[in-house]
Amino acid sequence: MLEFIVLGIWILIYFKKYFVKFKGVKMSCADNNIIEKRRTFSILFWIIFFVFIGMSAYIIYNGFILINIDNDKIDRGLGFISIGLGLLSVGGIIYSIKSSFDNNTKMIRDENAKFQRKF
Repeated sequence: MLEFIVLGIWILIYFKKYFVKFKGVKMSCADNNIIEKRRTFSILFWIIFFVFIGMSAYIIYNGFILINIDNDKIDRGLGFISIGLGLLSVGGIIYSIKSSFDNNTKMIRDENAKFQRKF
């Protein structure tokens, strides 16, 4: 039953262009405020990225300390290491999102320059 619900949601998302009515497109280029907001978001992405990398390094370091202190705590140390690696992968995801966001910002700048030349 759950599969049919998920399939229905996926189909609605995929075919939403047929259900949503567009009211037209304004022909204008993005102003400098949009570019500045995107730059602020880029800085925010870097901060979140370094927070996740720092947390993962700290947790992995504590996992290795637990393994080296006592052999009875190997399972706990390995658990910390796996949590740290999970946070490290989340940091990689945030970095890839930031990279695509920056590429989108570059594309907006290029399209603005083309629009201004043609206008």
